[in-house]
Amino acid sequence: MKLSGPAGFQRPDHPVPSAPTLDSGRSSPPGTFELVRADGGVLIRLLDGAGALLAFSGTYADIAAAVEGIETMRECAATSHISDRTAPAPEPAGRTAAP
Repeated sequence: MKLSGPAGFQRPDHPVPSAPTLDSGRSSPPGTFELVRADGGVLIRLLDGAGALLAFSGTYADIAAAVEGIETMRECAATSHISDRTAPAPEPAGRTAAP
């Protein structure tokens, strides 16, 4: 399953209404998985408690498959580690960086 898109990202063909910002110090309400018909199947949109789009999935064949995908996301997210892929790639052996 592929999820993508930074916080606040929205695909033009699947707009998400803007949501009010929560006051600091208040806990945010729970997020929501939305099922949306698109591309001949069903997409999953993950929204935070304020309604901002966090991620969207690839296309599932039907609602049952999308619901199974949500269960997989929940299980995976609860046990996943953070992998920082923002560091630049190391230089190949034998090469030095330009001054």
